[in-house]
Amino acid sequence: MKENKNNARNPGLNSAEFEEICDILGKEPTIFELSVFAVIWKERYFFKILNKWLKKLPVEGENVITQPEKEKAGIIKINDELAIVSKIASRNYFYKTDPYRCASVLTGSVIRNILSNCARPSAILSSLCFGDKVNEETIDNLKNVVNGISDYCSKTGVPVAGGEFYSDRYYSANPIVNVMAVGIARKDHTKTLQHPGMGNKVYIAGAFTAPESYYRSLSDEKVTEKQKGSSKPVLITADPNMGHLLIEAVDEVIVQDILTGIQDVGITGIAGSVVALLSESKNGMKINLEKVPLKDKKMDPLQIILSVSQERMVMVIKNGKEKNVEEIFEKWNINYAQIGTITANNYLEIFYNNEQITNLPVDRLVAGSSVLNIKEGKKPDYINELAGFSIDDIPEPEDLIETAHRIIRLPNIISGKLITERLDNQADNDSLIDESSIDASQISIKGSRMAIAMTVDCNARYVFSNPVVGAQIAVAEAVRNIICSGGIPLAATICLNFGDPDDPEVFRYIIKTIEGIGTACRKFGIPVSSSNISSCNQTSIDGKTEKILPAPVIGMTGILREKNNMMTHAFKSKGSMIYLIGKSENDIASSQYLINYHHIQKSPPPVFDLEKEYEIQMVVKDLIRYSLIRSAHDVSEGGLFIALAESGFPKGLGFDITIPAEIRRDAFLFGESQGRVMVTVSSSYETEFIDFMLKTNVPFSTLGHVTKGDCRIDDISFGSIDDIMKDFDSTFENLMNK
Repeated sequence: MKENKNNARNPGLNSAEFEEICDILGKEPTIFELSVFAVIWKERYFFKILNKWLKKLPVEGENVITQPEKEKAGIIKINDELAIVSKIASRNYFYKTDPYRCASVLTGSVIRNILSNCARPSAILSSLCFGDKVNEETIDNLKNVVNGISDYCSKTGVPVAGGEFYSDRYYSANPIVNVMAVGIARKDHTKTLQHPGMGNKVYIAGAFTAPESYYRSLSDEKVTEKQKGSSKPVLITADPNMGHLLIEAVDEVIVQDILTGIQDVGITGIAGSVVALLSESKNGMKINLEKVPLKDKKMDPLQIILSVSQERMVMVIKNGKEKNVEEIFEKWNINYAQIGTITANNYLEIFYNNEQITNLPVDRLVAGSSVLNIKEGKKPDYINELAGFSIDDIPEPEDLIETAHRIIRLPNIISGKLITERLDNQADNDSLIDESSIDASQISIKGSRMAIAMTVDCNARYVFSNPVVGAQIAVAEAVRNIICSGGIPLAATICLNFGDPDDPEVFRYIIKTIEGIGTACRKFGIPVSSSNISSCNQTSIDGKTEKILPAPVIGMTGILREKNNMMTHAFKSKGSMIYLIGKSENDIASSQYLINYHHIQKSPPPVFDLEKEYEIQMVVKDLIRYSLIRSAHDVSEGGLFIALAESGFPKGLGFDITIPAEIRRDAFLFGESQGRVMVTVSSSYETEFIDFMLKTNVPFSTLGHVTKGDCRIDDISFGSIDDIMKDFDSTFENLMNK
């Protein structure tokens, strides 16, 4: 048994886990059995460690159809007929080696996640974190990532709705790429999931299963696929043309109502997919590996069952409907095979050439290992140092105009343009309502007057300064963006990107971040419909290994019951009054201004009050509902000046505002204190607007008015909006031409 203990470590098992598998099987396991256990157990390892905290997240609600861990994607009811399906995921390895291919693979994966819930993929968003040295290498990698996402979507017919880009030194060697997919499902179709039904037949459809991807280093959570007999890492390749065929074929299968279960084949291979199909039932499966369509006929059983070849789906078809599904696959020219049958017991019986390889208990595969290494969290020393930060120690800039033009040129300020301008959005663009939208993207629900609003948000520096508050801000900003677009927030899907959880400081960051997300979601009445964890993201800086800045990315979906009532950030006409809802603070903490102008990397998070944030957002929602405002834009990265400029860009309109005497000018213009929304009001509705606001407990103030193009602050010209836009655009062009 000692020899097998050593072999067990190849698939990432330790001695204790090896002994547990021996107890489960009642015998010494084969390498095949060890590998299957290892792949499935390790994939859920951190979820099991963090279950104590994850289960505290709000997951229930009147509109929730599925909860986290019940399905790969969360499902939220829109009305009696339709549901929104959303999922965000990341795969953060090899992005410096082959960014285009990695981004394509991730995009295809989240699209198939949506298909796995019997929904049609409707939109893609991305959240990208790269190093702060915006040089030729960084820009080249960024272009390749964005093009990888965009090209996959163009070929599959799924529109790219937008995204965000964040630049920081801690992502220099380890970029973070998150992709969110949103889909629409018929509510009655979701009922068929995870009820496979004894005697029903199991099919695999899509691309050929290839041998190049089946090995995976699970001990360090890095995808390091290797060809058998070769030490050279081989990256997975996406096939968007097959991805498109799968979307159409699965959509047709769904409409015919012949499915009892469906799962994409992901990084745990066929093994993980069939176990997921059985996880909520008492059924088992008999599977014949020799029937799987292969790219290489010499593949052995372990290669077949653990291959992570892309664009494959496993489906369970109702008895008597086999001909129906086969006709659909043949119509779309998709490889397929009937590879198994649902059985009465709860075992996975695996055969190859009529010989049983193993018989594994499904419940024990699903449960994961009981061997957990849960460490105590440790508060980083620098957190206590942040309490000594004071704005009084920071000098005000002598030239606000020069400062403003420097801020507008920062990569993190032009982040939206860095993403959207690279998108070749040839896919189904008629569903996108306003591609220039900043706060949230919207897609029409065809055949209805409704639209889906969606956004992705995270500010890693805020979380770095205080994980609880930073996570709450991420949720609050996502909600704020949905509301500012005219939507009603429905659900959050989260992806937690962190360093090595075995590091006590990282572990504390994770649990405190989850705590912050939960608190904010409960306050806003928003369930977390799905969650994902990307761990062991580390960066080498000057020869020293440092963890990435913690990046909990919040994907948020909402509904516009009447898409004609959509709100945008853009100023509409000269003469409109500009108001600020919420209160500006003497605060520049963790702002882009403080980090990039004063070069202070560590400071507390910006001023944030969850209760006040909630009150402000409810007021903005009512202002939009009663048609009292013409535009709405939240104040976030870059501060009020950036919000003003972004609102003026679409129509070439400027602004004339006054800074209140009691607040420092730099804090007022560039501070990022939370809970602020800038709105414009037409003269004909100004009295009604003021009367409405006076009845609330929410502070508001007059900023000034919209101009024809001049941008003035305290009666000093900061240039025309065209000048500011040239700064903005020239920075973008300079970066893209590196």
